[in-house]
Amino acid sequence: MQEFLSFKQLTLNDVSYSVGTTQILKNINVTITKDEGITGIVGPSGSGKTTFLRLLNKLISPSQGEIILNQRYQYSTQPSRELRKKIGLLHQSSFLFPGTVKANVEYGPQIWNIPLSFEEINNLLRKVDLSPLKYIDRTVSDLSGGEKQRVCLVRTLANKPCVLLLDEPTSSLDIVSERIVEETLGKLVKEDEIKIIIVTHSLEQTKRLTDEIIFLKNGKIETQASTKEFFSTYSENQIIDLFKKEKITNGRDNKSE
Repeated sequence: MQEFLSFKQLTLNDVSYSVGTTQILKNINVTITKDEGITGIVGPSGSGKTTFLRLLNKLISPSQGEIILNQRYQYSTQPSRELRKKIGLLHQSSFLFPGTVKANVEYGPQIWNIPLSFEEINNLLRKVDLSPLKYIDRTVSDLSGGEKQRVCLVRTLANKPCVLLLDEPTSSLDIVSERIVEETLGKLVKEDEIKIIIVTHSLEQTKRLTDEIIFLKNGKIETQASTKEFFSTYSENQIIDLFKKEKITNGRDNKSE
């Protein structure tokens, strides 16, 4: 993939995705821009939110349609590994390689033969409120769930992505770790100019964190609006009805889709 220095926009043109005869996403036409800050992907379970993120990370490819980056790069013609370096994905469940925190943080850049200095690793750990002195040589098996997820975030950031995709990154975290991750994401947008696209089941987190909402239902985009517009357009009861069986109050729903 030709190197791009910054993110401007992602466009999905008539994108659908099917598994066998089951259509998960249907004729998606949407543009996501850097100007909108943090974009939240919300909707009932089974609406295609995680599939949407997997398409953006090129873990899967559309059954029809095309994804275009910065009005120039067609996903279908780009090498997956190079694209994922700049469009990083943080999964819901923490997955770390056996070994130390330092070894995990270094993993991505090492693939590209890019060494990370101790100062760079220290700065990355500080971004997620992990003391380098305390954590850099810790074995990951000794970390709490919240600490592991923050190290996963640091490992993703070590590749210096322009876009960060997050699939319910705080759904299994305690409230303290959840707020630390949320504060970190806000800083990444403002200070590092990283575009963030996050799937969340928590409406409270959506209100706190996002600037824009894309609402998916039955594999289609029902609404794309600013967060302020979304919550001013619908009443609380209407939003609950939109989500129907979704657990929307505490963001701890671990259902996959």
